[in-house]
Amino acid sequence: MLDSDDYSVQESFFQLAVQISGYTPNFDRFANNWNSKCRQFNSVTYCVGSGGVNAFNYSWGGKAKNWLFVPIRLIIPTVLHLEKGKGSGLLLVPQWKSAVFYPFIEEVLKTKFVKNRWILYGKNVFCRGADSTTCFGPDFIGNVELWLFDFNA
Repeated sequence: MLDSDDYSVQESFFQLAVQISGYTPNFDRFANNWNSKCRQFNSVTYCVGSGGVNAFNYSWGGKAKNWLFVPIRLIIPTVLHLEKGKGSGLLLVPQWKSAVFYPFIEEVLKTKFVKNRWILYGKNVFCRGADSTTCFGPDFIGNVELWLFDFNA
C-alpha cells in the first residue's frame, strides 16, 4: 500500500517546536516506523513498532502528550477527537487561511482549550514522503502554525 500522506517534519523543526512550546510529546499519532518523532506512534497500516493502526481507534487522553502533524483532510477530525478524549496535543498546520479547516481552528482559538499559538516561517520544515508531487517537502515556503491544546483544562 502506498501512503501518499507520509510526508513528515524535519527533526530540527520538531525540536524547535518542542523548545518554543515547552511541550514534549510522547505519542506521535500520525506516523510510521521511519518518520515518527516519538517512541510511541500510531500508523495508517501495520508497521514495526506501531502502537496501533488508525489513531482514531484510540483515546488520546490520560498521560498521552500528542504530536499531531496530520494530513490536511484530517485536521478538523483530529481536533474533535482530541477534545472528545480530553487530551492535550501540539498540532502543526500550514497557515492556509483559505482552507476549509482554518475558520474551524480560529473558532477553537477563542476557547480556553488553546494554551498557545505560534506562527513560524515555514522553510525547511517538511520531509517529502512517497508522493513526489506533494507541496509538503523541502520546497515548501510559507507560514506554519503550532497550536498547543489542552482539553483537560
